[in-house]
Amino acid sequence: MTTVTVKGMMCDHCRGAVRRLLEGCPGVTRVEQAGPDAFTVEGGPLPGSLARDLAELGYELAP
Repeated sequence: MTTVTVKGMMCDHCRGAVRRLLEGCPGVTRVEQAGPDAFTVEGGPLPGSLARDLAELGYELAP
């Protein structure tokens, strides 16, 4: 299980867009919201392009 923290999500629509992106990653079997700016992800591994993919949506992957 991995926790992904994302900066810039301001509403449920934003969180939904990020959730769909994470769910679409190959090998990901489950995505759960873990707070207003975080998700837990099972499966994976997450792609190395995740930060770029989030940036294209207008969000930032937190370290």
